Amino acid sequence: MKKVVKSDVIGQQGMSLIEGIVLLEFMFYPTGGVEAEIDGFIELRDAETGEVATGSVQYLSHIDQATTPVSESCC
Repeated sequence: MKKVVKSDVIGQQGMSLIEGIVLLEFMFYPTGGVEAEIDGFIELRDAETGEVATGSVQYLSHIDQATTPVSESCC
């Protein structure tokens, strides 16, 4: 029987939160799946012209039960 443990769900929630924030200005490309490596790449671009920068940022999240969601701690 396949199981999805709570830490998998929390990790996915964290990735979804980060992706939503990043997509306001940049492109986010997740690496896919539950893994302990780089979670995705953020492609930098000029918000006014749309011109893509020559590099990208690798993103590694660390989300756990003690992490407070941005919506509860912001503004």
